[in-house]
Amino acid sequence: MARYGFVREEEIKKNLALLKIGNSERGFLSNYPPDVVRVINGKPVTKTDILQAKRERQQRNLKLKRLSFDPVISPCFISTFKNKGFPFDGWWLCVYILKNSWTLDFRDYREDIILKIMRMYPLGHLPIINNLEAWEESFADTYHYPTKKRPRKHGAVIAWAEVSSDGRLLDILPNNRKGHRGGSLVSPSP
Repeated sequence: MARYGFVREEEIKKNLALLKIGNSERGFLSNYPPDVVRVINGKPVTKTDILQAKRERQQRNLKLKRLSFDPVISPCFISTFKNKGFPFDGWWLCVYILKNSWTLDFRDYREDIILKIMRMYPLGHLPIINNLEAWEESFADTYHYPTKKRPRKHGAVIAWAEVSSDGRLLDILPNNRKGHRGGSLVSPSP
């Protein structure tokens, strides 16, 4: 018995033995088959049930992510500029919309869109990838758009971009609004 707030070792062992039902390390789960890992509201749950529910949840989430929503057409800037300095030295072709941008000749390399832009703005160069750098330089001279950062070697025009719901650039469309001068921000220099 307890004397002065202390409990004897025999009583502790006896109480622990009573807690172990079935003299097993699984405790009360020893009354269930070995594949049962928990009991929820009196129903046994196996590891295969948990894994199956996880697979179903993953498939449901993937299905939602793969749903194809209609692409959005939004205004964009097509821009070329000369960047100086290592490691990004050279000419760049970029497409900018309000919340996204794509560098078509570096990170987001899209040869089909590059060639389409080269065909939309013919500047005396055949629309092939080998002429891209010369075309970018001619574009910057023809559609010159000086900025504070790049006062000399920068060209930009306004066009339309078709963007998927997950943010991928699908297509570039010309700016054919009435009263607009071929999509340029400024009139082409002679």
